[in-house]
Amino acid sequence: MRASRLVGLLGLLQARGRMSARQLADELEVSQRTILRDIEALGSAGVPVYAVRGCQGGFELLLAALLGRPAGIRIRRHTAAVAARDGWVEAWVRIDSVDAAALDMLALGAEVEVIHPPELRAQVRRTARQIAGLHADPDGKK
Repeated sequence: MRASRLVGLLGLLQARGRMSARQLADELEVSQRTILRDIEALGSAGVPVYAVRGCQGGFELLLAALLGRPAGIRIRRHTAAVAARDGWVEAWVRIDSVDAAALDMLALGAEVEVIHPPELRAQVRRTARQIAGLHADPDGKK
């Protein structure tokens, strides 16, 4: 039972990013104390889980943080496919500023498309064009 709970805990952190002990406990239907023991066990086993303190804190996989995945990302999985995007899922990210969020979205690479807000979509487009210009072939070849 514990092994499946640890795998479930890892799955939640991978899919949702940073989550509090309470959120994890509610999802896995155990106590917060059990979650803290499980986090400690994962850390002892070499799984890169780290804690962030404060009101927006929680636990997060270190790899996700290093890759630039926004901490507040929430993914909606449902049976209906995203229109004209086979295999895609919808996600929501809370943002503090359009400039910072544009960099977060670009860190996710070509696997993300910003739909809303339009200001963020435009900023991602402008920044991507700047990056592409920096990496253009000086001879104009493809």
